[in-house]
Amino acid sequence: MRFRAAVVVAAIIAGIGLPTLGAAVPASAADPAHIAVTASPADFGVVRSGQPIRLFVTIEDQVGNGLAAGSATVNVERSPVSSSTALSNWLGGSTKSSVAAAKIGTVATPAVEPGLSKVVQVIIPARSARLGSTGVYALAVSVTVDGKVVATSRTAITWKAPSAPSVPIAIAAPLTVPASTGTFIDSKTLATYTAPDGILTDELAQLENTQVAIGIDPRILASIRVLGRSAPQSAIDWLQQLESVTNETFPLQWADADLTIALHAGAKTIPVPRSLDFAIDPGLFKSVDTDATPEPTPTVDPSNPPLPTSASLVAFNYTLPNLSWPAENSIVSSDVQGLVNSGITAAIVSSGNLSRSASRTPPGASASVGAMSAFVSDDGLSSYLRDAASATTRSQFTASMAGLSAASQLVSSHSSGTAPIMLATLGRDWATNDQYLAQALQGVASLPWVSTGELTQVAQAPPTKATIAKRPQSSIRASLVHSMLADEARVRRFAEIAAPDQQQLTSTRRMMLLSLLSDEWLADPTGWRTEAEGYLSDSRDILASVSPAASSTVLLLNDSGSLPIILGNGLDQGVTVYIAVRPRSTQLTVEKQHRLVEVHIPASSQHRVLIPVQSIANGTGSVLVELYSKSGLRIGKATVIRVNVQAGWETIGTLIFGALVVAIFAVGIVRTIRRRRRSLRGGDDRNDDPTDDAAGHEPESADT
Repeated sequence: MRFRAAVVVAAIIAGIGLPTLGAAVPASAADPAHIAVTASPADFGVVRSGQPIRLFVTIEDQVGNGLAAGSATVNVERSPVSSSTALSNWLGGSTKSSVAAAKIGTVATPAVEPGLSKVVQVIIPARSARLGSTGVYALAVSVTVDGKVVATSRTAITWKAPSAPSVPIAIAAPLTVPASTGTFIDSKTLATYTAPDGILTDELAQLENTQVAIGIDPRILASIRVLGRSAPQSAIDWLQQLESVTNETFPLQWADADLTIALHAGAKTIPVPRSLDFAIDPGLFKSVDTDATPEPTPTVDPSNPPLPTSASLVAFNYTLPNLSWPAENSIVSSDVQGLVNSGITAAIVSSGNLSRSASRTPPGASASVGAMSAFVSDDGLSSYLRDAASATTRSQFTASMAGLSAASQLVSSHSSGTAPIMLATLGRDWATNDQYLAQALQGVASLPWVSTGELTQVAQAPPTKATIAKRPQSSIRASLVHSMLADEARVRRFAEIAAPDQQQLTSTRRMMLLSLLSDEWLADPTGWRTEAEGYLSDSRDILASVSPAASSTVLLLNDSGSLPIILGNGLDQGVTVYIAVRPRSTQLTVEKQHRLVEVHIPASSQHRVLIPVQSIANGTGSVLVELYSKSGLRIGKATVIRVNVQAGWETIGTLIFGALVVAIFAVGIVRTIRRRRRSLRGGDDRNDDPTDDAAGHEPESADT
């Protein structure tokens, strides 16, 4: 047990808070599930020849039960770690516990007050470690209380740091915003994102002029530029700052859309934005005087920019304009041809998504997969870098950097001659957990066997041949995306009726689809499913927004007349449709020239159309009313209008009325004649009066 005497307890340091005097300290061990131990080697695990091994052991009570005093035991595996895979298995916990079985030191640990933590520094002299050749060694630290191991932490050190080939490591990170469902990022949101404490401000501040290559979401660029002079000043300033960075840059898809999920859902190529011209408001931009003499070197005033185009809204002077970045472990073999067909010739691919020949060990970041170049992101290096950047405590950061240090040293030690360039990437959600990113980048650059690499070096390096290791996405997700793509195609065909303004509808739906395919949604599958189903519901509403309205039974009393039809348009833009009317019974007929009639329906309104019809027979019949686009696509649902035909009722009524009029006149004439006759009979009686003769009147002749 001589090694025990050689272990030096250098310090016991209070961690996340200090206990008050008289705080209760438990007398026995807590539930192991409530205790966390983190072993953090000093200097990121780099131990030079003759130096001692220094560890900081953090003991944290995560629940509030506290922990009694005990001891921390350091064990080591006396054989060096053989490979990056073996290192990953050890640090990830998949390797059996018999590894690192040699005990090299034990130190007392203090009691931990409820909810707090303590840090113990352990120094093990080189002679006590009794390690052999130069290399990476696995270490384990176990905390014991009352004879019971309550928690264990695994780490690794590089023993007698060698002078090995320098490993160039390139780093890439996405510049994106949180997941959303809209088209452009609105002005208010941009103002928030580019405020001093905004997410875009923070991302750019962390990445600006560092060794990190930046993948840029073009939706951010377009959202600022499309606002013209109405864009928030903070957003204009932010964009100017981005345009001046010295970092390597490459484009992401619009809204950082998933590159392969559409292919998994049956698409032949990946969906991309349609024209953005519909969103450009000339009133927000400087008018161009075509008669003025152009300046030899025109200047652009960011606060009053010239009228843009769809291309200029997303334009950027990218270092690697042809590089794309699919989601990690999302590619299957059939996707490669779809990506190439979509114009993608180079993509960042995670190492776990590839199978490569062992002709070069380590193989490095450059590979070829069929006709596509792969920039291979090393899963191990990326994992350690991400853990370090997102650490919430110094001990977590140091422990993660020790893993990165050991992994990169293995690449160096296994390289014969010049070490290959490697690539590490930050996750899509790095910006929400970036407390230690700056320190992590500095730490990578400080490692003695690491140098700064660039993506252009990856492009220039000789590639190894690789094949895709199948990593299919969720079948449920792919099925839902299939429905979204199908509905988007239906809306695109439907939008023909909105010509010449159909771009507003088709481009908007495509942009919303891409926003929902954003890789940022992968962290929230439940929220994504809700929004995706909302997209499908909106699509159904759009397809049903233009249709004939339901109608009550129409009474037709004439041999010919007009059938009134009400057409509704729920869109915020006018549409032009063709209304087709087909009788479904023998009571009516529609002349050929009226069977298909072009109709314009104003935005958000109803429009009444009168279709001439001819009655053939009395009775109740029906008419089928359908709407079509110019190309013959049926629009909305068909409607059946019932018609009660009483053809001839008006004619009979007219005859009866005419007969009544004639009868009335006849009766009047008869009465007049009878009255005259009575008058005549009354006159004859007066002529027989002898007084008339006496008066000298001559009697009327019979002719009178």
